[in-house]
Amino acid sequence: MLTVGAIVGLVVFVSYDDPPLPIITEDTPATVTQVVSVPVPYPVRVPEEITVDISANVPVDNFEVTAYTAGPESTGKAPGHPEYGITASGERVKPDYTIACPPTIPFGTRIYIPYFDNTYVCEDRGSAITAGKLDVYMPDLADARAFGRRDLDVIVLTEESEADNAEGGDES
Repeated sequence: MLTVGAIVGLVVFVSYDDPPLPIITEDTPATVTQVVSVPVPYPVRVPEEITVDISANVPVDNFEVTAYTAGPESTGKAPGHPEYGITASGERVKPDYTIACPPTIPFGTRIYIPYFDNTYVCEDRGSAITAGKLDVYMPDLADARAFGRRDLDVIVLTEESEADNAEGGDES
């Protein structure tokens, strides 16, 4: 269970228990069964307190997850190199945000990893990052090495799953 107060920088899409309700209001008690967050550039407010059960009905995959840094041990580029810290999508790496994915996962895809309780955005590639593998960006080499290589549950959020969440789930 997760308790959510006012949220800044996120839009929260939810699906409720039966019957589906279109929005969260202070006067609409409901058990939330699924949550997907999407970054937005402006504040979004929700009621003072919402209890969320993250036992969502979304497909969970198992990936081999590793960690990388922007440094030469991971990328071959040292600080001062013009492409240091720049991902394959052209974005600058960001802690708790950037993840390298196999080419089968498009740039911009959001990936929730319950182990970190965090949603990452696919912005990078790597020669060793093939099907079933992900590489989480970490700014600190010691942290990346300590994380090592782990088999983790992962939820790849697609536009379809997010649309279903916003509409209250698939009713078919």
